Amino acid sequence: MAQEATTNEQKKFKVPRIPGDIMIYPMIVGLLLNTFCPQVFEIGGFFTAACRGGSNTIVAAILLFVGAGISFKSTPGAIKTGIVVLIPKLVVAAARGSGRGIFL
Repeated sequence: MAQEATTNEQKKFKVPRIPGDIMIYPMIVGLLLNTFCPQVFEIGGFFTAACRGGSNTIVAAILLFVGAGISFKSTPGAIKTGIVVLIPKLVVAAARGSGRGIFL
C-alpha cells in the first residue's frame, strides 16, 4: 500500500528537462512570432507598448501587481528585510570599489 502511494506521488512531480523552461518556451514562441509575423503584436494600447516600447511597460505592470498584493501591515517587515539585504550589498560594493581604486 505504502509503495503504491509513493509511486503515485512520483508520477505527479515532473522535473523540467531544461532549467528555466517555463520562461524559455514562451520566449522562443515570441521570438518566432516576431520574426515571421510581427504584425501580430501590433494590436494597440498596452500590448503594443509592452511588445514594442521596451521592457519599461512590463516592469511597471509587474511592480503594480506585486505592490497590490502587499498588505499595509506587512510593510515594516518588508522594510526590515530590505534593509538587511541592502546594507551588506552596499558594504561589499564599497569595499570592492575601494579595493579596485587602490590597485589601479
